[in-house]
Amino acid sequence: IRSARVVLFLTMGLTLVFGGVVGFHLTRAIAGPVQKLVEATRAIARGDLGHRVELEDKTEFGELATHFDHMGQALQENYDVLTREIKERRHAEEALRESEERYALAARGANDGLWDWDVAAGHVYYSPRLQEILGLAPGSMIGKIQLLFEQFQPADAAAAEAELRRCFAERRDEFRFEARLRPMIGKPGWIVARGLILFEGRQAVR
Repeated sequence: IRSARVVLFLTMGLTLVFGGVVGFHLTRAIAGPVQKLVEATRAIARGDLGHRVELEDKTEFGELATHFDHMGQALQENYDVLTREIKERRHAEEALRESEERYALAARGANDGLWDWDVAAGHVYYSPRLQEILGLAPGSMIGKIQLLFEQFQPADAAAAEAELRRCFAERRDEFRFEARLRPMIGKPGWIVARGLILFEGRQAVR
C-alpha cells in the first residue's frame, strides 16, 4: 500500500508538471500569434498599411496572418490608387481654374459681351459685359434665351431666332446675325452676334 501511494503521488506530480509544461506551451502558441495580430491591427489603425504579420505558423493562426497580410496589401494598393487619383483631380482642377482665369481675362480684354446657351438644359449664361452693352443692370438677365431676343426690335428678334433654327436644322457649326436694339435712352444701336454651335448626337447642346 505504501509503495502504491508513492507511485500514485509520483504519478500525480508528474501529471501536474507535464500539464503545466503543456499549458505553458499552449499559452505561448496561442498568446504569441494573437499578440502579433493585435499589434498588426493597431498598426493598420495608425495608418501603417505596409505592416506585415511575421508569423510562421501552420495552424489557423498562420492562415489568418496570411489573409491579414493580403488585406493590408490590398488596402495599401487601393490607398495608392486613391492618392494618385486625388492628385490628378487636383491638377485637373488647377488647370481648369487657370484656363477659366485666362478665358475671363481674354473676354475682358476683347471687350465683347458673351453668352453661352446650353440648349439641352435650357439655361443661358450672360456675361456682365453683355448686359452692360445692352444697357441693363447686372443680374437683369438670368437663364433664358428669350431674354436676349427681347432686347432686339421685334423684326430683328424674329430674324435672329429664325437664323438659329436654321443653324440647328442644317447642323451648322457657326452662326452670325445682326439686330437693332430696342430704343433706349442713350443706347441706340446695333448688335452683331456670332459664335459656335456644339452638337451632340442630333441635337445642339451649345
